[in-house]
Amino acid sequence: MKTIIISSLFLSLFATSVSLGQGTLTVNVSGIKNSNGKCKLSLFNSADGFPNDYNKTVKWIENPIVGGTCRFVLENIPAGTYAIAVFHDENGNHKFDTNFMGIPKEAYGITNDVRGGVGGSPKFDPAKITIPKTGATLAIVVK
Repeated sequence: MKTIIISSLFLSLFATSVSLGQGTLTVNVSGIKNSNGKCKLSLFNSADGFPNDYNKTVKWIENPIVGGTCRFVLENIPAGTYAIAVFHDENGNHKFDTNFMGIPKEAYGITNDVRGGVGGSPKFDPAKITIPKTGATLAIVVK
């Protein structure tokens, strides 16, 4: 009886994780001009905090740069709507540097190649993408 209960619980948990539709998201970043510092990625599932408030991300990670590229592999990402911001933290200070007018001093890229403008930072809605339960592979070019 105990075995049946444990087996049922395991199958129930397995079915729940499968039904959540979690996949692997791979992001290939290119256009990085040198290997100084690291490349940072922020994954957002809402406009709240996008693109610079790392406290409001679903995931925030950094990886080394190799030959002007960087690759991120995020596992167990639930299917849904997201926007991604990446930047080249060239000086290694763990923040996205801008000048006194808010103009970026470090290269960055956003999903759908969205850029900021007169209105300020890039916005979530034009940058949002849908990640299916099977996961996805994306390319982002920093400029």
